[in-house]
Amino acid sequence: MRILLTGASGFLGKQIFDKLTASYDVITLGRSAQSTIQADLCMSIPSLPELNAVVHVAGKAHSIPVTESEIKEFYEINFEGTKKLCKALEEKRNVLKSFIFISTVAVYGLEKGECISEDEPLLGTSPYAKSKIQAEEYLKEWGRENNIRILILRLPLIFDFKASGNLGKMISQIEKRRFFGVGSKTGSKSIVYSQDIANHMSTFLEKEGVFNLTDGYHPTMNEIAEVIRQRINVPAFKKLPLGLLKVMARFGDLLGTRAPLNTEKLNKLISNLTFNDQAARKRINWNPTRIIDL
Repeated sequence: MRILLTGASGFLGKQIFDKLTASYDVITLGRSAQSTIQADLCMSIPSLPELNAVVHVAGKAHSIPVTESEIKEFYEINFEGTKKLCKALEEKRNVLKSFIFISTVAVYGLEKGECISEDEPLLGTSPYAKSKIQAEEYLKEWGRENNIRILILRLPLIFDFKASGNLGKMISQIEKRRFFGVGSKTGSKSIVYSQDIANHMSTFLEKEGVFNLTDGYHPTMNEIAEVIRQRINVPAFKKLPLGLLKVMARFGDLLGTRAPLNTEKLNKLISNLTFNDQAARKRINWNPTRIIDL
């Protein structure tokens, strides 16, 4: 089987690449010079060889757009880039059987809630969420028209000890011993281990549908921080009382969105936001690792 993998230079894509290459012929596509096919899906429709499956990991995330051009970039990469990839694949649809798309739970547009299922309406309003919603809708229709299995995986926070984004910032703060937890129990958050996604990818190649993936435990941010602390072997971090954090958050409100803590950020920290992955466990044999057990 020959598989096309996009986003192989990212931390999730690298792990998927390592797992798939053990059993399959994997071709990578991306802007990196190390890619098998060097191409920018925002700019052009690439020429592709015959393929049996596609794993589309490439996408834009981990940033808050400020300018119109930054907003536009989300749509160019996540939506228009996906469309261009599909156009390139249409000539190969006689052998192409499966397309796996990495999406996000941000499509639901929720900041709190518990056990949110795939049946929840897609109300995401951020450029990131809207661009992923558009890509999902396009792929579903494209798959039906071309008789190709479409598997959409909606991921929450992706855990990895070398993660980027907000989790990467947390890891850096813990390493520098600058991290402070919350004294009272923080809200539970859905999370998924990157290596679990990579380990299951081979079995996902024969599946289709839309599924949330989580670790099934939904740890608090304090628990996530403790897993990281133990791995890098630094002293236990201090926990600040919730009352003090609320006062700090009010000062942060005066400083604007660039403040490290404000009321909005604190409310997200202490609220539950969890997603139901029972459908994935039943239908695509999802069997994840709990983050607290790493």
